[in-house]
Amino acid sequence: MALCEYVYICPFFNDEMGYSPELAERTKDVYCRGDWAACARYIVFVERGGEYLPDDRLPSETQRPDARRGEARYLA
Repeated sequence: MALCEYVYICPFFNDEMGYSPELAERTKDVYCRGDWAACARYIVFVERGGEYLPDDRLPSETQRPDARRGEARYLA
């Protein structure tokens, strides 16, 4: 399966977020190397731009409010 087009700039993929290596690798397999279109980070980046993507957002956090925009809108 193809890698997400944003892996080279993604802090999650590049292990800059401080999560356990085992959890990070499993999550990368599911999202970055798998269904990247379902990744919350990918969705925010594509739909709204990188300036609206919190650095600490996990790929699985599609139900997290978009607080940076001052709204309680959910991705899913």
